[in-house]
This record gives sequence, C-alpha cells and structure tokens, in this order.
Amino acid sequence: MRSDEKPRSPLSADAITVALGNWAAGQGPVYRQLADAIRNAVTAGDLLPESRLPAERVLARQLAVSRTTVLAAFDELKTTGWLRSRQGSGTWLTQPDPRGAAPPDADSARSLRANAFLRPGLDAPIDLATAALPATPIVTEIATRLDPATVTELTSGHGYMPTGLELLHERVAERFAADGVPTDPAELLITTGTQQALALIAALAVPSGGTALVETPTSPGILDALRSVGADIRAVPVDNHGIRLDLLEELMTRLSPRAVFVIPTFQTPTGAVMPTGQRRRLSALAERLQILVVEDLSHAPLELADSPPPPLCRFGVEHIVSVGSMSKLFWSGLRVGWIRASRPLIARLTRLKATADLGSPLLSQLVAAQLLTRFDEVRLQRRTALITRLDNLDALLAQHLPAWRWERPPGGLSAWIELPHGDSSAFVQLAQRHGVVVVPGPLLSADEGHHRHLRLSFAAGLGMLEEGIERLARAWDAYVPSADRPLMVGAPAALG
Repeated sequence: MRSDEKPRSPLSADAITVALGNWAAGQGPVYRQLADAIRNAVTAGDLLPESRLPAERVLARQLAVSRTTVLAAFDELKTTGWLRSRQGSGTWLTQPDPRGAAPPDADSARSLRANAFLRPGLDAPIDLATAALPATPIVTEIATRLDPATVTELTSGHGYMPTGLELLHERVAERFAADGVPTDPAELLITTGTQQALALIAALAVPSGGTALVETPTSPGILDALRSVGADIRAVPVDNHGIRLDLLEELMTRLSPRAVFVIPTFQTPTGAVMPTGQRRRLSALAERLQILVVEDLSHAPLELADSPPPPLCRFGVEHIVSVGSMSKLFWSGLRVGWIRASRPLIARLTRLKATADLGSPLLSQLVAAQLLTRFDEVRLQRRTALITRLDNLDALLAQHLPAWRWERPPGGLSAWIELPHGDSSAFVQLAQRHGVVVVPGPLLSADEGHHRHLRLSFAAGLGMLEEGIERLARAWDAYVPSADRPLMVGAPAALG
C-alpha cells in the first residue's frame, strides 16, 4: 500500500467468516488451511485488497481457533506478500499478483453472502446446511418417458420462449386455482428457479438504494437478490405467526418501501405460518399503501401438520406477487420456477427476463408440466418421509443436545435452533472441523442478528442426520467448556 493510500474500512469478523465459508474442512495444519482460505478469498474477490483485518484475538474468537493459529496464518501470508502490517495501523490484505484475480467489486465481494455454504469446493462429509431434497423418483420416471412426438414438436422451433412453455403456464395456473386463486396463464412468468424470480422482482421493483422490507430471519435467496441490486434492506422481526404485522405496518407507512418480501407459509427458517386474518390484513395494507408485497411460496407444498391458509394472492391482486418453484417438492435440479402477478407487471418482468437469458430451458419445463399432474401424489410421499426425518431429529436432539431449544416446524425442511449460550458463527466454525455444516443465524439476517441461532436442515437421509447430530454434539461438548471464549484449536488452551 502506498503511503498516500488509505486502507479500506476494517472488515468485521462476521464478514471474514462469510468470505471464508467452510475453510477448515480440508487436511493439514489449521493455520495453513486458514492462510490458504484467506489467499483464495482475495483471489476470488470475496475479500478485497487493502481491507483491514480485525484484531487477531477478535478473529480467533470468531473462527474458534487460538490466537496463535491466527498469528501463524498471518505470518505465512506476510511472508508470501498477501498481508502487510504497520505498527498502530493494523493489518491489511494485499495481492502480490492481481492479474488472475476477480475484479475488485465491493458489492459482489461483500453483499452476496447468504448462500456462502453453497459455494463450490466447500464440501463437508455431513451437510445439514442445504434445505433441499434429492429428486423424487417420479422425476426420473417422467424424464425418461417423455413422449417423443411432443419432444420433436418442441425442438422443431428455435427454443426461445421468454414467458415460458404454454403447457406449464396452464399447469401452474391449475395449481393456483386449486388453492382458491383463479389464475390466467397470462398472469404467470416461468423463471429459472425461485432465485431468478426473486432477482427479477428485486431488479425491477427496488432500484439501487431503494428500500425493501424483509423478515428477520429470512431466506438467504431473498437477501442475496436484494443485495445484488444494492437495496437498502430493513429487517422486521418474526414471531410464531410470521412477520410482526404491527411493526411492518408502521414501517410501510413511514418508509414507503419499494417492496416487502415475506414467506407467509412455513417461513424460512422458523417454520412459522401467517394466520388467515393477518394475510387479509397484509393484503389490504399493500393495496391501501400501493406497495408491492412479494410472497415466497417455495416451501408451501411441504406441510407436515395442518394444512396452511391460502396464499396472500387469494386476498389481493394488484400489489401481491407470488413466487414458487419445483425445487423443494420435486427437485432443485430442474431449475423451474414462476412468478404470479398482474398482467402489466408480468409484461415488464418478461422484458427484463428476456434480456437476462431469453427464456428458461424448455425440456425442464416440459418435465415440470408433467410432474405437476402428480403433485398430490408427490406431496404425500414427501410428507411421509419428512415426518419420519423430523421425528428422528426430535429424538436425536433430545438425546444428544437436550440444552438446544427449538420448536417443531409445521412444514418446510429446516429447524431453527436456539443455542443456550455462545455464538452460532463461532460454533459453526468448530462444527465444520468436526465434519458437519449448518448455517449460523447471522447469515439469514439482514441486520446480522440471531447470533444465538442456527438453521439445521433435516432434508438429509436418516443415517446422515444421525451422524450429523452426533458430530454436532461432539463439537458442542468441545465448545461448551469455553462458551464465552470458544475452544481454541491449533494451540494449547492457555495460549488462546
């Protein structure tokens, strides 16, 4: 760094944790794994050169390692030219050879954080972080038995359909109608999964710097979509009935946000369900204040107890936008989702999608259209399997981690766990070194709160779930003796 340059603002320990991801799942000395992870994060653009690092003791606490481990990693990085220090000024990142590095884009490096645990190369033996199921066998059945004449007819054209396959429009419209929401196929846009749906809505409705209200905690996809457009994200707490409507109404009235993003049915990650009365009230509020309310219905088919109320769009038209997909019920690999909204809004979103990809893959849409004819069959199969897994999780947590607090969710794929003490981000770092990955609460919070919470997916098979909970229990046993000062790995405790 030149003498006339100022280092960037100091990075928070949380930001470092997110950028490093599952850094300690490899082999070799912990300090070397940490040094390699920091170097790789700078090269990838997840950490920016000239960023000042937090103090060694602070970073050691966040990563659940000893201060000696952090100092050893820093020494290696300084020797190879990736770190520099100055007395009284701290330590900041450098880059010896920037030619192969990602562009120094602060937005991409610091904002797209919530799905950090889905990054390539961050494999762990036990994944309890990903809330997604393997494909139902019916996906294979349908994909391998597509009618050749139908495929031939479909592939005889150029294949560009920005709005989506007409047959799929009809099938999705039928699903909304089954929920009491008459839907014209022209009120639908087929997208490449829920994530693209959220990204398109965010790009259209929330210009850079525009205000958006979200639940806290919430889906990582919602946070990433809004951060990618530079939104001013404001968090609204969630209780047992979903988003706190009293606080939401006050913020909608005072801030006039461009959009509100909610998950009314099996809220992610808490599993809360918004009652019918609150859905009516929120829909009426959206119409009265002329503010777009986006409901994510991705988990809505995964009911594990009583049937939930109908979607928000049952109670509002012009300012309610509904997003759904095939991912949670059928298979994420199809990458098929949809948006239901007013015709004028669908027209604008279609133009935006056309500039993004000219249309989602047609063969996946054809498979999706066939799958939706067996919706009830697959939903029952998934319900049976997931209830068994949830029962197993309940028993495992009671046996191995009885101090952890949680409420059984009525639907979805995740449990929202409250730790009795400590910090979930630091604990997750330790859990990674025991070979299991879960998601710390701050990654699911716009305000980086929920430090005592973590999200644990029970989508994994029973054997993997059992092994994962046992590993978490061993990690917790190692963490508990120093809950206020996490276990230091890589050096004797006295040096931490």
